[in-house]
Amino acid sequence: MKDRERFKNALIALGAIHKEGISELQATVYWEALKDYEDDIVHDALAKGTKYHWRFFPKPPEIVQLIEGNTDDKVLMAWEMLGRAIENVGHSSSIKFSDPVIHSIIDLWGGWIKVCNMDARDFKFMRKDFNSLYRIYSQRDGHPAYLIGEHEMNNRQGGSLKFIDVPHEVHLIDGRITIIWPKYESLPEGEKAKQLDQGEAAAGDGQ
Repeated sequence: MKDRERFKNALIALGAIHKEGISELQATVYWEALKDYEDDIVHDALAKGTKYHWRFFPKPPEIVQLIEGNTDDKVLMAWEMLGRAIENVGHSSSIKFSDPVIHSIIDLWGGWIKVCNMDARDFKFMRKDFNSLYRIYSQRDGHPAYLIGEHEMNNRQGGSLKFIDVPHEVHLIDGRITIIWPKYESLPEGEKAKQLDQGEAAAGDGQ
């Protein structure tokens, strides 16, 4: 997570529902237990847990269990996120999934551009392979930061680094797949340098 204040406020709101005050120490303990997860994933779990699961204020392992969920459910959602992104974003733009395991699988398959250009029938047959790979890569760290699209690849090869695109982002928010379209504007130099560093890591051998 990145937004500590948002998380603390959500924890306080959850505590109010269960008539439990949240101390600074308690908020820190919960933050340390959950900080490795994406902000949206944690808040989605808090919302679901409040609505469907928790009769009492949850301990950190209960929240983690809800985040991790059933592996089959996570694989299904990752596959749906991938399909939605291919259909709505396509190979031209770089893309970043809130579930970085997808990045590693696409990188293994030859990169975002190649996967987007697959024949629809061939892509359908990749489902079983995706399921198996997801279970393997979900146990690993060090996933690519994002996946490079055709525009960014061409600009990198041509040395036009100032025209590097901001990646589209695909998130799971309140149980719904949401694509965040970037604003195409000049990035501050520090942000551009950071993005270029991430892009070098994301490019991999398959680009």
